[in-house]
Order: sequence, then structure tokens, then C-alpha cells
Amino acid sequence: MRMGRPNKKWRSSSKKQQESPDSTSPTSSTGNKPPKYSSPTLVVGQVSSNVIHSILSPALTSLATQSVEKYADEVMRYEALVAESNLRLGDVASVGAFEHGDRVEIDPNGDIHAAVQESNQSTALPPLTPPSAYRLFTSQSDIDELASLLASTSRHFSAPSNKWKTHVNAAKFERLLDEKYGRFRPFITAHPELEALIKNVQRKYAMGEFSPFRKGDPPMGRTTSIMILFMMHRNGVRVEGVVLAALFLLVGLRPWALVALVCFGRWLMERRRKMRMAGVPRKLVVCDPYYARSDDEVYNGSDDNGKAKGKAESDHGNGEDDDEEAETRKKYQILERPVGTKFNAADLSLRDERHDVILLGSGPDVLYTAALLARVGRKVLVLSPREDASGCVSMSSTSSNTYKSMENQRKQSKLQQYPLSSPSLFSTDKIPFDIDINNISHLSKQQALLTPALVTNSDTQGGIRFARIGSHLDSYSHSILSVPGLGTDSTNPHHAIPVVITSAGPRSLAEYAANHLGDGYPGQDLDGNDDGNSTSLGYLHACRQINAGSGEHYLSKLFGNADSSSSTSYADSSNNNNAYQQATIRPTSAFLNKCLPLNTHVRSLMAALGMANENLSPDQTSMAAHVSNICAMTSEEGMAYPVGGPRALSHALVSVIEQCGGRVVTGVPLQELLFEEKTGKELEKSGMKAKLKMVNKKKSGGDEGNTGTTDSDIPQQLGENGPKPRCRGVRLENGLEITVTAESDNSSSSSSSAVISMLGFIPTFLHLFPSEIRTTHGVPRGLAAVSERRPVMKILVGIEGSKEELNLTGADWYRLPNATLPRDELDPLTGQVKFGIIGVSSNDGNANEDRDAEDVAAAAVGEASGLSSTLDESTGSVGNTGNRGKRSKSSTASSTTTATTNSTSGKTHRTKFTSGVSWMKVSFPSAKDPSWFDRHGSITTCVVTIEADDDFVRMFDTQPKIYSIIKSGAGDMERLRERVLKDLVDNFPQLDGKILCTQVQGPLRSGLTHDPARFAIKGNRPQTPYPNLFIGGSDLTIGDSFSGSIVGGWMAANAVMGYSFIDHLYLKKNITSDLEQFLEEPCFVNERNGVIVEDVAVPFKELEFDYETISDCTKEKESGYGEDIDRLGCSAAAATAESSREE
Repeated sequence: MRMGRPNKKWRSSSKKQQESPDSTSPTSSTGNKPPKYSSPTLVVGQVSSNVIHSILSPALTSLATQSVEKYADEVMRYEALVAESNLRLGDVASVGAFEHGDRVEIDPNGDIHAAVQESNQSTALPPLTPPSAYRLFTSQSDIDELASLLASTSRHFSAPSNKWKTHVNAAKFERLLDEKYGRFRPFITAHPELEALIKNVQRKYAMGEFSPFRKGDPPMGRTTSIMILFMMHRNGVRVEGVVLAALFLLVGLRPWALVALVCFGRWLMERRRKMRMAGVPRKLVVCDPYYARSDDEVYNGSDDNGKAKGKAESDHGNGEDDDEEAETRKKYQILERPVGTKFNAADLSLRDERHDVILLGSGPDVLYTAALLARVGRKVLVLSPREDASGCVSMSSTSSNTYKSMENQRKQSKLQQYPLSSPSLFSTDKIPFDIDINNISHLSKQQALLTPALVTNSDTQGGIRFARIGSHLDSYSHSILSVPGLGTDSTNPHHAIPVVITSAGPRSLAEYAANHLGDGYPGQDLDGNDDGNSTSLGYLHACRQINAGSGEHYLSKLFGNADSSSSTSYADSSNNNNAYQQATIRPTSAFLNKCLPLNTHVRSLMAALGMANENLSPDQTSMAAHVSNICAMTSEEGMAYPVGGPRALSHALVSVIEQCGGRVVTGVPLQELLFEEKTGKELEKSGMKAKLKMVNKKKSGGDEGNTGTTDSDIPQQLGENGPKPRCRGVRLENGLEITVTAESDNSSSSSSSAVISMLGFIPTFLHLFPSEIRTTHGVPRGLAAVSERRPVMKILVGIEGSKEELNLTGADWYRLPNATLPRDELDPLTGQVKFGIIGVSSNDGNANEDRDAEDVAAAAVGEASGLSSTLDESTGSVGNTGNRGKRSKSSTASSTTTATTNSTSGKTHRTKFTSGVSWMKVSFPSAKDPSWFDRHGSITTCVVTIEADDDFVRMFDTQPKIYSIIKSGAGDMERLRERVLKDLVDNFPQLDGKILCTQVQGPLRSGLTHDPARFAIKGNRPQTPYPNLFIGGSDLTIGDSFSGSIVGGWMAANAVMGYSFIDHLYLKKNITSDLEQFLEEPCFVNERNGVIVEDVAVPFKELEFDYETISDCTKEKESGYGEDIDRLGCSAAAATAESSREE
């Protein structure tokens, strides 16, 4: 057949087709056979649609007929075989049918048969099996039934209505429902709307609408999208927001895919947040308060006499009141003992015991770090060089100097006034002197950090309480600043009017500046800004905005490895838009001159607030330290002090350490750190062998032959770029080696063993480091650019009388020559103001010129090119040559010349303490503690801090700049004591004739100076280049600050545990949050006389002020004797008292 044209008619065959009507094919005329698959009833030109009648019915009928015929034939053959068998065997009716001698057989049923002859065995019939009746067709009736079924089926499918198609579609639909929904088919059938929804979803899925990627053109061009992402990054949008925007704009994810991605990420983050870090036990230890432990535990490490005395006094008394008094007495007696166990050189348990973490240092910050690590399952050992792990000093009666004889003291004192502590009134070895800075700023934040380490089974803070320094009568004043020239127009540069800093906040200080320093008044302007015309208030608000990024800046120090140049890339990128990070490398003077150009008094006041704890001028002070100190000084929370002093806080921390399996040992003579080189497998795993092979190949010109290098030669050949040895412990002066648990692999993020030095950067890397290790492997990056702060002297003064009797407050008094009023000059030619220099350098005697901030930052981030060749005479010198205990005369002479010669005037200048001029700080720790009078009676402690004279220390202008402590005679120490006491009595005349005893402590090292280099160097982070060695303490943050020390210890603990930046920044997961999550809540069940009472470590009562005494102070001030009282803030207290009395 041709497509598009009709069939061609053959005239010759048309007649034959008419003559042969029986032809079944159009090709029959040619003699060809019909098609193979054609129907037998096929008629040319006509096709039957009844396939069942024409094809299936005849075929099935034929097959059924053949089956019936076959079955009939099998039945007939079976019947013939049965008949033949009967004829051969016959029927046996009884036994008598057999004759005598015939052979018979008996079957299992007992029937008797004739035995078959052997000759007839060959003609035996086969076994008879009847044909099976289980077949489809066995008779004609079955064939007729099939024919009837086929006829009805043919009529059904050949009907004009085609109802059979409906039945077929219905059956198909039922089958599809079963395949799609299975057991849910009844539910889907009962709710047709669900079926419609499912079909709609299937249709959309087939069309690709459920694909996570967008179809079609993007909403905007690629270039525009990149510009938007760049603007988002520059405007400080968080990283996750920028990533989601990039996935939407560039990758093309649909909004629902972004939502699903965010939900999945949140699930992963929540799972990670609830996960325990490696080494954290499933159940954390629940600790008891230190004052609730048994006498053996409480008096561990003390002498037997004190233990027996404590037991005797504790057992005294009957009744609830007597029990309460005995309990209070016991708590007070615990605070008289030093914190920790005294070191015993004969005790070898320190060497034999297993230690996971060793901490070096003294003070609450060290014990806080140890308590955190002990809580999470680490076995901690604290080695304190001091005799008291709390940092307090007990004055020795033999070495103290007195203004009165002991006999006169006993005659003039009234022992009956002190019922609890009268025996210890003159026992100076039981009176602790707090020589460290334990004023706590931002108390709410610090309590959040301290709680996980202090929590016990009865109190969330372990019974420790904090009292605000001062009282409501003096607006909780905590600092008094005396700045030369501030607030006066006198030509005398040393005359000053002290400024009292209270907890009233920045606005109160701005009002003081407006009333006394000529600044503008704060108020409300049209824009809703409360700064008004006050430049000081605007400056304080700007400092708070800058300080808001301090947490992120210090947190970035935890990210990455300290010896990798690319490890801090994330931290650097995160700090690009951080104002605090940018302020760390800039001097304060430029910021002061730019923000406060008109009023020199306000400029000097802000400089004093920013650096009161160190004699450092603003042109040398980092802006970061300046703003942090200002925010702490002007906080509305004021300053707080632990009730019971640092000893109570330290006792609580030590109790947690010991109950978790740790130890605290005091008076330990440290000599040096111990290191061990990596093994061959560790070197190969770290790739150092391949690195050395490449270096040798370059040196030999491409020759890869064997150089004969062993594993021990690799560190020496690679030098500072080679593998760092692992710190494994510390060696004492008596030769005892204390090591941490051996660690097979240190590649994990967390360290199972660690040595944490909280002594500071300079003592750690210059005093405790073996010279050969430092010479071969180097020091952290940038250590050569930093400078050590000048050591200080602490003069301990015991005073007779309580703070009420002496009219003292808890405020610290500062004399700050580093913030001396500047003298601005007007240039007559240009008419521009030339800013004067704030403060006078104590080293040079003259004002230093401003240094360019870029030069300071460039010098700070440089690599350490060399180390000092001079150190303390007590510990020996350490230099690049590796010699210890020897000092080069040429280097000493040149360093001394540099330190004592003024480069501007060429005159030699020596630093000496001068009464009324030099930097000095006076604090009264006993006046800050509300429980002091109940524990020690009318005894007041005073600590005077000054910078060490050139008679005691010597500065060496090396890299880094360090101070060497030199030996001095008793005469120098006595003359310094006299000058300091004279200055103390001049500023506090009420102390004249009240001083009982004094003692000089020092020189004491105070860490790094607060210059920009301290914050700019890359190596100032908890992790060091040496595995298992970590750094903690205030050198990481802000020095001379309790808050800075605690944060530095917290950073070291997190570094040891190995928390990542994702944990810190996104999950808010750290060691304190994990402890809050996994520690059990305390149970408050303390009752007394049926009343639930608060469980406190040191009972105390609120102080009551005598309004008549304060009024007398006001009268004395009006009569002319009010200058010194004003220095102590008595005028503010008197004004508040008068207003309270009127109310």
C-alpha cells in the first residue's frame, strides 16, 4: 500500500477474484499463502471486532475438546487393565479353595493369595493407577459451560454501549490506588480532598516546582548581587546573614529551601550545644561548702595545735544560739589560715600522682581556672610560689617595724571590746593583707562567670557574697583621684583637688565636671541626646560604645593555633569592623586631644580615669585599656569586694578543686619547665620529615640522596619553623620533676594534659623556659616588641582602730602624676592651639613626644628578633647564647646607660620615690570587708603601692624591655619606708599615732605594660606554639584588674578544652555554659528556728553609720579642717546624712 494514493486495480485479477469467492487473501491469485497472524475469519475489506467469538471461542473450544478426549482415552485404558488383572488372579473366597501342597502368600492385611510362580514373574502387569480427575475439562458438560461463558463474554464486549470499558477502567483505578496508598487507601478514599491534594502535589513535583533551585532568570544581575553582599559585609551584617543572601542571589536557592536549611542548621547547633566535650564525665561531682566539711578536711595542712584548738572551740556551747555562734566562730577561724597545703620537699606524692593539668601561679584567678577544669573531670594540681594561694600576705611579727612598742600597744588598747578576736589583735601572722587588686567591677557579669566554679549543693555561689564598696551615705564611692593641677588655677603643679568617683554613673561625673571643671552641663537636646553641652558625658558614652566590642576582641584570641600565620585569619577578619580592636593599637593622647580639645581639666580627668593603676602617660597608653578602665570606673554597679576577702573566695575554690580530686600546694620553688621532643612517628605525621627533605634538596641543588639526618636532628635543622617540643611538666629547685599525664596524640582540638602558666609572659618565656629550648625553637610572635611594667613595692601598714574610728572608707586613693594637667599653647602665627602633653614620664623626668600610632602598631606586630640577655640576678640571665647565670658586662652597661640617660637633654635621671610627687596608691582592704570587725576587731589594714626605685630594680632597653631586680641594703629599704609613711600621714592625718606595724613587700612583678604593643602582637593568646603549654591571667586582657584576671583564666580553661569559634560565637557554648547545663541545681534546705536562712560562708551585718560623727566631720570642714576629710568622700556622706535626717 502506498501512502497517499489508492491501491492500483488489476483488471486481470478482478474476474478471478469474482470467480473464486473462497479466496481468503488478496494475493491468492498469485498463489501466495495468507499472512501468518491473520484471522481465519478475515474477509478482505472487512474486519470483525468480536475477537472473542471469532478467535478465542473456537480455539478454547478445540482445546477443551482435546482435553476431554484425552481424559476419556485414559479412563478406557485403565478399565481394560483392571479387567485383565482380574482374569489372571481371580477372586479368592476362602482358605479351602487351595489344595494341599499349594504355595500361598499372606499380605499385611491378613488376606491369603496364591503365590505367583517364578516363571510367570516376567508377565506381571504394571501397577494400576487411575487417571486423575483434577483437570479443567472432563466431560461434554464442561465444554458446553465454556461455550456458554464465551458466548456471554462475547455478547458483553460486543454490545453497542461499551460498558466493558468502564469496568476495565474501574479495575485499573482500584489497582492504582492499591499501588499508591497501600494500607492508607481506606483513609484516602474516605477523604477525596486529600486525594486531590496529593494529585496536585504530584503534578507540581513532575513540573519541577519542588526543586530547591530557582528556575528562570535571577531577580537581579550577578554584579548587582555581589555589590549588595559587599555592602552587607561592610555594614556589619552577621556572617550567617551574608551567606543566606549569597545562597539566594548567586546560587539560586528558593525561599523554602533557605528556611529548611536554617531549620536544619538550628537542629545541628542545638545538638552540638547539648553534647559533652571530650573527657567530661557523665555525672559531675556535687561539692559541699568548704565550711561544712569535717575538721580533718577543713584543717588539712595546718598544724596540730590549730586543729585541736579549732575542734575545742567548735564543740563549745549548747543550744541553737550557741551552735550558731560556734558555727560562726569556726567560719572565722578558717579564714585565719592560709589557703592551700604547704609544700613539703620530702613528700614525693607530687611526682608519683597522675596530673592532667598543672597550673602555676597564685590568686583567685588561678584557683578559678583550676576549679573550672576540675569540674569537667580534669585532675588539677596548682603550684603556688606564694605561701598563701589566695595572694594574701600575713605580716611577720619578727620583721615588722612598729611606731610604738608592744607594751604601749597593750596598755592603750581595750581588749574587752573584741570578744571574738581579742587574742589575735596583736598577732599579725593571723591578719591577712590583701596586696592584690580584688575590686570587682561589673559584678553581675563576674558573678555569671564565678557561679559555675563556686556552686555547691546548698548555694549557687558556694556561700560567697560580695559587698559594694562604700555605703549609701557616700554614694558608694570607690576611688579618689588626686591629679596634680586638676580643678585649680594654682601655679603650684603639685596642688590638686581630689575627685571622688562613685557608683552614680557617668551623668553624676559629668555634673561634677560642669560644676567644678568648667565643662558644659548635660541635658536633653532637640535630637533626644542627653549629652547636652557636656563634652565629658559625650566622651564617656563614646568610650562605652567602643568598649562594647571588647568581648568579641578577647574571644577572638581563642581561635586558631598560635604558631600558624593563617590560623588567625578568621579572628582578623572578624575584628576588621571592631572599634575596640582598632583602639588597641592607638595611643590615648590622640583620642583625648581630638574629643576634648577645649578643656584641659576634663582632658586630664579622663586620662586619670583611664589609667589609674599604672604610672603610664596617655601618649604611651593603649586606647583599649583606657576605655576599659573608664567603663569600670564609671559603672552604675560601682565596685564590689568579696565578704571575707580573697581568702574566703579562695577557700571556696580550693574546696571544689580538692573534692574533684585536685590539689593546691603553696610555697613551691619553681625552677624551669620541662619539654620533650616529638617522636619519629609524630614528626612523620605532622609532615616535618617531608619539609626537611625539601629544605635539604634545595640546599644540595636537587640531590635527593641520604643526608644522614636523624629524628633528633630535625628540630635543630629547621629551627623556629620546625616542630615544637611538648611541655610535659615543671622542675623544682630541689630537682623534683612534676609531670602531666603522657599524651599519645595532641592533634585533637582538646588537650587531655596541659601546663597553664598564669605568672605572666615575661616570667614564663624568659625565667621558666630552658635556654636551649628558647634558642632553638623561639618564642611566641611579637614577644620582642612588648615591655614589662616597672615592678612595684607594697608597704603593709597595720593601724589601730576601726574604719569608723579612723573615719575611713573603702575607697582607694590615687596620686596620678601621669595625668598631670596639660598646658596648651596658642601659636601666635597660625592661631592654632598646640596641645600640651598630659602627664610626665617617671623614667625620663620630662614629657615625651607623641608617637605615631602607625609606627607603634608596625613595631608591635613584628617578629621577635631577639631576646633579652639580662634577667633577675636571683634567677640568672637567659639570652640567645643559651648561658644561664652569667651576665655580659657590655650589655649591662649599655642597657643601664639607655635606661638612665635622657635622650632629649642628655642628663642622667634616676627614678626615686618623692613624697607628694610620685605615683602612689593607698587602699584599705579591711574597710571594704563588712565582716572584718567581727573577725579581727579594731584593727585596720592599709596597703600602699608605689613604683620600685632604681635602688631595687634596673631597666634594660632590650627586646623585650625588662627589669632586673637587684639586691639592696637594709638602709635603702628603711629610708623608702620612712618616706612612704610620711606621705601617708600627710594625706591621712587621722592615722598619725595609730600605726602599729609596717612591712615592705617587693619588688613584685606586675606583668606587661599597657602600651599598644601589648594588644597588637599575635602571640598574646592562651595557646602557645608549644603543645600542652598555655598562658592565662591578666596579661591576656587588662592588668591590675580582678575582672581581667578572671576573664584571662576563663580563656585559658576554654583553650584547654578545645572549644571552636562556632561553639563560642554561634552556639554560645563554653566551659561555663556546659557546667550550668550539666551541674545539678542546689537544694536550699538550711533552717534555723523553723526559718529558712541563707547559707553564707562569712556571716556579716550591714554597717550602721553614726550621723553625729558625720555631722562633726561637716563642722570640721566648715572650720577649715576639711581638706583631708573631703579626700575621703566624707563631705558627700555628710550631705546624704543630713538629707536622710531631715526626711
